[in-house]
Amino acid sequence: MTLRFAKSEWRFIKVDGGKTTTLRPVAVILADGLEWKAARVTTQDGKEVADFNAVRWKAALPPGDYIVEVDGNKFPFPATEGEVFKVKP
Repeated sequence: MTLRFAKSEWRFIKVDGGKTTTLRPVAVILADGLEWKAARVTTQDGKEVADFNAVRWKAALPPGDYIVEVDGNKFPFPATEGEVFKVKP
């Protein structure tokens, strides 16, 4: 099974009939008090998988290797299931 997020996919999810499958997506959060003009999350090859604006300040993603970009600053984020990356002021 494949779970689709806005601009990315979580592939090869195993689902057994009659059993509960719990998924823990990765979270990227722009913390309260952080002043920024442009922020996004990309894959290692530069494909944008999440962007942020005045209303959207957090993103849920499948596990993977990401780069969090905030006003030109790049933060590598190799994320396993359930990890949280919080950009603080």
